[in-house]
Amino acid sequence: MPISIPNTVIVPGQWKVLKGHTVCEEIELAIRKALPESTVFTHLEPKEDPVSFGDIELLIERWSKQHPLWWEGRA
Repeated sequence: MPISIPNTVIVPGQWKVLKGHTVCEEIELAIRKALPESTVFTHLEPKEDPVSFGDIELLIERWSKQHPLWWEGRA
C-alpha cells in the first residue's frame, strides 16, 4: 500500500541551497529504505523564520487528533 509522507526539514538560513538539498535527500533516502512503498515530500525551511514552524505545529495538531491515545500526556 503506497504511503505519502510529508516532511519538513528546518536548517540554518545561512546554509547554501545545495547543502540543504543534500540533507533532505539523505533523509528521504532513509525513509524510503525503511518504507519502500513511500513517497516522501520534503519542504525545506530556514530556522530563523518563525513562520517555518507553522507547518510543524499544524502536523502535531493533526497527529494528536488522529492518534489521541498516543498523544495523551505528551503536550
